[in-house]
Amino acid sequence: MQGPQKDQGGSTPLDKQRLIRFLCNCCGSWYATTIQHRVTNKYTDGAEFGNFARSRVALSAKFSALGRVAYTAPMTSELLLRRKWTLRAHGQQVVFIKKPIEHAHHVLMKAFLWALYLPDYPSLKVEINIGDRYKPDVVALPPTEPHGAPLFWGEAGQVSPAKIQSLARRYRQTHLAIAKWGANLRTVEELVTDALTGIEHQAPFDILCFPTDSADRFIDERGNITLHHTDLIWKRLTS
Repeated sequence: MQGPQKDQGGSTPLDKQRLIRFLCNCCGSWYATTIQHRVTNKYTDGAEFGNFARSRVALSAKFSALGRVAYTAPMTSELLLRRKWTLRAHGQQVVFIKKPIEHAHHVLMKAFLWALYLPDYPSLKVEINIGDRYKPDVVALPPTEPHGAPLFWGEAGQVSPAKIQSLARRYRQTHLAIAKWGANLRTVEELVTDALTGIEHQAPFDILCFPTDSADRFIDERGNITLHHTDLIWKRLTS
């Protein structure tokens, strides 16, 4: 059987078109022209192309003696390519759909809030309409009184002081939580504390800061989420 052909420098030729398609999928169409030019016209062996791939899309590239390519993509990069994510925690699973104008880390925070509080609130749901002027990112309703006040209400990302005040005033017995991405805990605490001034909220109010590498840390390759409060910088405010 004839072995793989070698180029004049002794290295195995690359399947350039396959590599181009792969990197265009990772980087997006806006980068396709650059990738096409760089791979087709400049990089001719595995080592050079590997350096390009790592620097441009943060992927690990290994080239075997047969010229095949194996990639190990970080979970964050993997998720960014998808519009629909099926994630699992504590024996349950939810399909998270990223809206066109929604940032990926907002979807991740909703998933993390769901997984984090699911043991305490097994009926926890993601983005359902409960008849309120606001639609919660995650919410748990009383099993015996589905139209009653929520047991838990979680918000991810931007939350205005007016919204904090409204929720705390109307749902004084509801466990509230706000999650931020890569934020300073003290800054978030000051925002919430100021908004709660003069309101006797009688249930816990959690503020949580997720690190920017949370996807790689807390989601495995099968979509299983594993995290606990001890993995985060967070604080529980009590009245």
